[in-house]
Amino acid sequence: MPEVVAKRKDFEKERDSLTAKSSRDKVEEVYGCSSRQANRILQKLRGGAPLRVPYRIQILNLLENGNKKTADFISAIQGNPEAVKNELKRLIDKGEIVRVKRGVYSIA
Repeated sequence: MPEVVAKRKDFEKERDSLTAKSSRDKVEEVYGCSSRQANRILQKLRGGAPLRVPYRIQILNLLENGNKKTADFISAIQGNPEAVKNELKRLIDKGEIVRVKRGVYSIA
């Protein structure tokens, strides 16, 4: 267990040492991500547009407080209604949420 804690501290130290001037290759190495994702991380470090929170995470966060209707998701997320509905369908297919009744959803 001490090795795991030490490894985690090393990662956090390396991650915290990244700056806006860090190379994309360094960001890829530290985060273990693709070059596209590394570019997004660097853009955020440089004060660019914040990363968009995916609909999936927004939906799951809203469902933590209980059952919600489709209209509640659309108004809270303020996204394209079709995109929100598509994400709801994906989450149902994956089994992460369930449809209680027509237009009402809950966490599985």
